[in-house]
Amino acid sequence: MDHGALTPLPRRVVWGYGLPAFALALFGVPVYVHLPKFYADVAGAPLEALGLAILVTRAWDGLLDPIVGAWSDRTRTRWGRRRPFIAGAALPLAVAVVALFSPAATGTAAVWWFAGSMSLAFTAWTAIQIPHQALGAELAAGHHQRTTLFAVRDGLWIAGTLAAAIAPAALRAWQTSGEAPPDERAVFQSLGLLYATLLLVLPWWCVASVTEPAPPDVPPVRPALRTMVRAAWGNRPYRVLIGAYAVAALGGALPGTLLFFYVEHVLGAPAWGDGLLALYFLAAFAGLPGWTWAAARLGKARTFRLATLLSVLVFACALLLGRGDAPWFALISALSGLGFGATLTLPASMLADTLDYEEARTGARQEGLLVGLWGVTMKGAAAAGAGVALPALGWAGYAPGAPPGPEAVWAIRLLYCGVPCVCYLLALAAVRHYPIDERVHRRILLARDHRRAGGLPQDPLDELEDMNMISP
Repeated sequence: MDHGALTPLPRRVVWGYGLPAFALALFGVPVYVHLPKFYADVAGAPLEALGLAILVTRAWDGLLDPIVGAWSDRTRTRWGRRRPFIAGAALPLAVAVVALFSPAATGTAAVWWFAGSMSLAFTAWTAIQIPHQALGAELAAGHHQRTTLFAVRDGLWIAGTLAAAIAPAALRAWQTSGEAPPDERAVFQSLGLLYATLLLVLPWWCVASVTEPAPPDVPPVRPALRTMVRAAWGNRPYRVLIGAYAVAALGGALPGTLLFFYVEHVLGAPAWGDGLLALYFLAAFAGLPGWTWAAARLGKARTFRLATLLSVLVFACALLLGRGDAPWFALISALSGLGFGATLTLPASMLADTLDYEEARTGARQEGLLVGLWGVTMKGAAAAGAGVALPALGWAGYAPGAPPGPEAVWAIRLLYCGVPCVCYLLALAAVRHYPIDERVHRRILLARDHRRAGGLPQDPLDELEDMNMISP
């Protein structure tokens, strides 16, 4: 059997699986881009406290990832392992989003409102997102089939992110009457209701349209800490991939948090913010078919490295920009957005391949657990980036509502451009050690199938190293 190119999945399954990603993405941009500035400028919340609230709630969210993942691995119902989580968490998430976008407090009390509604929202979001990602690895078994499935899912994710990026400006324009400025509270309340509706309907649509594959007859893993650490550390491709992507996620959180600060105080063009964000994600969406094509011909890891290098070379130029350079930054946003599309989709497909290796190596099929460990690492890195960025601006002298001094402007520039580029270069160096390509993945699947049939355990990576077919 050609494990690299299996029969394509039905469109009903591909789109039914992918649609929740559109809704889940609506929640990401506001948390890191729109809500901090809204709570600071409109609700009067201190920046340092908001940064701490994001860090703490994301840490809580991350701790839940492996627990939810391992729990879903062990779940057995007539509806499957993953779908009960996806369906059950949709309503609490919708309620929490409505509360988050409608703060009923100001000042320090607004921080507590923000933290409480964020905690509930992230808990429900995780209960959907981790089982949903694990489900994708089960639906698509082929090496390239996975890339296609995740390209559709992540394309919808990018589309949701794009919608979230332009929605505030669109609502402001719609709600503006005469020369009076729009009511920011009314804008965000409307956004909350819109997002909550989609977060309720699209996960339920997925549950109704996708049938889960029967779980393999292998023992599920109990969510003990030592088991989690052993599973992650012993799986070398997983270890390399998660380390590289965590560093990239740390750098990627900074531009998302500081975009509107950079556009306003470095470029001097606050009106460009929503449009630049939309352009970035539109370019990412447009580039997905090309990256999928390249991955099928060059390999996933090599294509990932090319996309990361493109992002670094282009994004580093933003360090040189200043007031009046918004048109140049639009070009940078478009080109770096192209690279972002690949760095979003390809690691998900590569992660699914490491899950096959885990079963071939240990006999345990534990998508939920390893996806959960992946999630806690990514969220921790992203939370660290956002949690450091906002206080760092405060330490550099930035004060909401007041013109920033030269030190604060340089801090924005370095945190927005310089630090992310360093992180991307470190990730680029790390992923060079990722060993699974299409040929290796075929051997992994053969070893997995051999073990399922009752054969002796085999480690296909060790065998290939002994044969001098891959680098140690």
